[in-house]
Amino acid sequence: MTPPALPVAPGPTRGGRLLFVDALRGLAMVVMIEVHVVNALMQPGYRQAPWFYLLNFINGLVAPAFLFIAGFAFLLASQRNLAALRSCRAPLWATLARIGWVWMLGYLLHIPFFSFNDWRRLATPEQWLQFFSVDVLQCIACGLLIILCARLLIRDDRVFLALIGLLGCLATTLAPWLYQLASAQTAQSLPLFLAPYLLPIGSTLFPLPPWFGFMAAGVLAGWWFLRAQEQGRVNRWMRKTAMIGGLLVAVCLPLLFYLKDSLGVIVDERPQPLFFAARLGCVLLLLALCGLICRSRKNLPSWLHAPSQESLMVYCIHLQVLYRPFWEGKSLAMWVGQRCSLVAALLCAGALIALMLALAGGWRVFKQRYQQANQGLLAAALVGGTLVFLAG
Repeated sequence: MTPPALPVAPGPTRGGRLLFVDALRGLAMVVMIEVHVVNALMQPGYRQAPWFYLLNFINGLVAPAFLFIAGFAFLLASQRNLAALRSCRAPLWATLARIGWVWMLGYLLHIPFFSFNDWRRLATPEQWLQFFSVDVLQCIACGLLIILCARLLIRDDRVFLALIGLLGCLATTLAPWLYQLASAQTAQSLPLFLAPYLLPIGSTLFPLPPWFGFMAAGVLAGWWFLRAQEQGRVNRWMRKTAMIGGLLVAVCLPLLFYLKDSLGVIVDERPQPLFFAARLGCVLLLLALCGLICRSRKNLPSWLHAPSQESLMVYCIHLQVLYRPFWEGKSLAMWVGQRCSLVAALLCAGALIALMLALAGGWRVFKQRYQQANQGLLAAALVGGTLVFLAG
């Protein structure tokens, strides 16, 4: 999903990629499948169990980790090709094409009918709202475009970092106020295609406030990683990252629980800066842990390596398997329903994870061996799908 990073890391690298970054991305992808399957199939009664809050918090780290890694890896990749990007050579157009591809896939996953005529005749206002809702792919694509434009236009590194930091702070501090506007008349005054990027309307789960804050944090962390690498202090950078993450968790989580559960000051914790800081702290701790583990490794285990390298494919395919209607207008999640016990839901998640790992591994091998055929298949699928959609 993100361009390959610089071939520098605490420990070996593989194919020009940072192992500890790939490890965290792969871990996030595996847990993400578990999250979606459990939420779709587990009986709602289990959500009242005392342990569910902890499970829900752990599951809630998937998107922050994914967004953080997107900003981190993008910063490293753009620094490597900065001269070519600013001179409008091939790397710039390739980067814009990748961003556009991610953006388009985000909307394709929301198409209510795979037929232009059916969509034009049958789509309801609710389905239009669902189509324009912002999921994690649109959030990543929009965030990467903002970062790329800032990197191209601002040549002073300190000004660039200050701007990204300011945008990240604005995204997190304005989020509570913007969430309150989501049900107000103000939300209806914005264009439908724009409002979900700012407000959690419809089924939007990832508006830029506060989620761009994780990407901004990834950019800043990536910058300081490069400085540490230049000075030969990567291990020290890892220790500082772990310390900052631990401090954020130790301070923000107890304070959040006190304000929410004891005082009742916080009702919706999702847009709160304290919740953002606590989740960011957890991501930093996980990043440092992955760096420690990967320091003495030459390769990642396949269950992390495959979903990390093919994260975009895994993300899209597993959602189609789970949620796309395939028989009598019902999806797999609708056929099964929320009737599974926790154990049964976890077993289903394990089965889907195994399927996605096999698919990702096979697709990666195919791309390596048949690069031209892979590009031809993607082009044929895109053109053929467009023609079927227009003719349907």
